[in-house]
Amino acid sequence: SANLKAILWDILYTNSRAESIEVARQICRAAEGDLGVKILGVKPARFEVLRVTRMPAILVEVGFLSNSAEELKLKNSYYRQKVAEAICRGIGEYSKEALFVEALRR
Repeated sequence: SANLKAILWDILYTNSRAESIEVARQICRAAEGDLGVKILGVKPARFEVLRVTRMPAILVEVGFLSNSAEELKLKNSYYRQKVAEAICRGIGEYSKEALFVEALRR
């Protein structure tokens, strides 16, 4: 039945979206102090690659090449490494919280 399928998909999407938002928030927190840039925060996006997953999915924008100052930063390998480390820390923090919440449910 089409209605049941739509309802189940909506439940999966809603859960994944909430988790995606939390992953994105953790990455923003991790990047805030280390990078010396303004964090624009978590924003919704209707990209197909983000909408049709059954797991948390995010898109991280780490700079804009149309901004000459950001372009210079992105050309710096040390800065790119710091960005990668911040993303990794944010994912790690999300994972720790998710494991803790899962343990509480048991």
